[in-house]
Amino acid sequence: LHYPLRRQRQMCIRDRINAAWGQTALLLTVLQRKLNYASRVYKVVARGSFSVVERLEPDHAVFELYATSEWQLGRLFHARRFDCAMLGFLTCVQEIYMHAKSLYNDLEIPYP
Repeated sequence: LHYPLRRQRQMCIRDRINAAWGQTALLLTVLQRKLNYASRVYKVVARGSFSVVERLEPDHAVFELYATSEWQLGRLFHARRFDCAMLGFLTCVQEIYMHAKSLYNDLEIPYP
């Protein structure tokens, strides 16, 4: 199959973004492990370019923390799931910061 150059660039960029999300998911899980902290609402599962965020409460749901190249009606719903995954990830980042701040009172982040 021959893809136009523009489509190849989009696929390459998407792959790099997914890899970056996988690296940040791994970093967050390592920080949680080192600080002995587990969120009660979300759990980030680092799986490389296919990482996911699990919502534990109120109902169990799994959100994909990666973008796909599917051009279907389901893609619209997948974008919503990706948004929920990013929200869960950022919630975990905020929770781990608050936990670390409780352990180390002089901890400050550069961008509050």
